[in-house]
Amino acid sequence: MIKAKEILERYRDKKGTMKEQIIVRLVICLLAVLLFATISPILDFLVWICPYVEMVVYASALLLAVYEGGYVLWYLEIWAYGGVDNNLKQYYPYIQNAIFMVVTDIHTALGIIKPSSKSAVSSIGQKTFVKGNWVIYQYNILLSDSSDEIDVNGAKEILQNELIRKSEEGFDGITFDVNGYPYLQVDSVLVDGSYLQVQVIVLWNETQKSSYEAEQEQKQSIHANDEMVEDEVF
Repeated sequence: MIKAKEILERYRDKKGTMKEQIIVRLVICLLAVLLFATISPILDFLVWICPYVEMVVYASALLLAVYEGGYVLWYLEIWAYGGVDNNLKQYYPYIQNAIFMVVTDIHTALGIIKPSSKSAVSSIGQKTFVKGNWVIYQYNILLSDSSDEIDVNGAKEILQNELIRKSEEGFDGITFDVNGYPYLQVDSVLVDGSYLQVQVIVLWNETQKSSYEAEQEQKQSIHANDEMVEDEVF
């Protein structure tokens, strides 16, 4: 390889011997013949495939459209709603409206920006999903200042109280019975980056409400016991 490089350099500088010049020229001619020999089948292939190019383009576009359509369908119908039954996920926009109406009035107390529309409280991730025995309806509202410390327990209590109070006036799409059901239970309020994340459970009757409250008491009891064990250890 080194010798060939030296020969090429001498040929370029016109310092090579006659034999070296002949060898280089023969190699150049051979490469040219090989190039022409390969061009011919390539051209033949292009001529053969030319009538099918348009068909290939259309088929590729169709496959791409099917893929994108399938992805959108998967996102909207499966991932975004966590596989929740259609009869339950249909309540998402009604609860969204209720959250919007409430937080619009108490946005300062919650430390959030006053939402300008219902879409401003929609979830930035999954809208619904199943957690244990319950279907969670999730919403996100932009914080006024993400650097501020938010009392999430206080925010949860305020939001719950205001949902109960405003339910007396009623929300679009939600009809409450004489006992106040369905009951919009605020399951959790968390800080999620620059958003306040609100998770709501719909309790349809007294039995479900009692079951939910029993679960919460059990969780609090377990949490209290864990704290006692930690205190004893340390």
